[in-house]
Amino acid sequence: MKLEHQKHYISLRDQARRKESGKDKDHATRSRRQSRRRERAARLQQILRSVKEEALEGVAREKIAKVMTPEYLSSEESDYDDNGEFRHFIVRRLAWQKQTFKTLKDKLEAKLKENLSPQHRRQLRSRRILTIPSKRTAPEDCPKFIRREDENSD
Repeated sequence: MKLEHQKHYISLRDQARRKESGKDKDHATRSRRQSRRRERAARLQQILRSVKEEALEGVAREKIAKVMTPEYLSSEESDYDDNGEFRHFIVRRLAWQKQTFKTLKDKLEAKLKENLSPQHRRQLRSRRILTIPSKRTAPEDCPKFIRREDENSD
């Protein structure tokens, strides 16, 4: 119980510091992005368990499951219109990923959407994929079956 109280007060202190330095909005935006990426990774993990081996492009399910984490998912930003209303998510693909892995993720996403109820499908936010890639670099332990040799091509 003591540790829980300690974490709570540390969180309150950090929140006050962010507000004082004017970084609270940046923190909220960053937290929302990370949360969306974590949720998307969890959904992809779930659908990965249900697809047939043939759909996995010849890659072992266990290998793919290890990399269906937020670090390996595209960057997303919210896009708003002139009135401040949400329009869609802007997606920037990761330049260091092989096209085969991107295609596999797209297939899993399509399978996931296919399995959604009609109501949930209507509630999904639209995504617009930009041609400009994300500036995020590959994780240090990135497997070779995902990472391109030449990150400037494709």
